[in-house]
Amino acid sequence: MKARFTDNSIRLRLRKSDIATLKENGEVTMSIGFLPGPFHFTLRVDTQSKAMGAERYRDGIVIALPAKMGLEWMDTDRVGLEGTMPANNGEVLNILVEKDFPCAHRPMEDKSDTFHELG
Repeated sequence: MKARFTDNSIRLRLRKSDIATLKENGEVTMSIGFLPGPFHFTLRVDTQSKAMGAERYRDGIVIALPAKMGLEWMDTDRVGLEGTMPANNGEVLNILVEKDFPCAHRPMEDKSDTFHELG
């Protein structure tokens, strides 16, 4: 899983193996090693959620996908899911979850776990 953060935007890109883990376990997590402990990014299928959302915890961020939306996305050729939620000072946080495609500008990168067939 790849994570990108820009002004009021979170974008997660999942490889095939990430989506397999998400389907099997209901969540997939990536960690970055910080001291005193790692920082986690988790994408979770949530049976209680009606809309995409994110929650910040001391050691990471959890992004929730409503179960119906997430399962449909995983089982189709649909590339991405978008959602928004309220942020600080009346602003909006944009959330984007996508299937990962090969990077054209990185010809030596292993592309076997990306969604080249959807391109």
